[in-house]
Amino acid sequence: MDGDSLRALLSHNLKKFRAFRGFSQQVLAEKADISLTHLGSIERCERWPHPDILVRLTNALGVEVRDLFSPENPVAADIKGIVDKLTVDMASLVNSSLELMGKVPDKESSPQGKKR
Repeated sequence: MDGDSLRALLSHNLKKFRAFRGFSQQVLAEKADISLTHLGSIERCERWPHPDILVRLTNALGVEVRDLFSPENPVAADIKGIVDKLTVDMASLVNSSLELMGKVPDKESSPQGKKR
């Protein structure tokens, strides 16, 4: 990977995380305490951010610096983690509710009891 590809990857992932969080450029710039112009130039691949700026951007986005340079789709990975946790939480909630109603499901038929 060359410098231009790395800069494009950073730009792409920064935009994806910003959109996933529902932040405009203005909101992210304010949260990261950088100028809107500076953020725009990073997203347009015109400037490399200083490491301190990268840290402020990732803190504002709630991600790690490495996530901004990951070739995998970081938003998809983030969503998958949320869905996986919700699936486990929902299965636990359903089982707890059934227990309270006196209807305990067979362990083999519950989502947590299935063998993969």
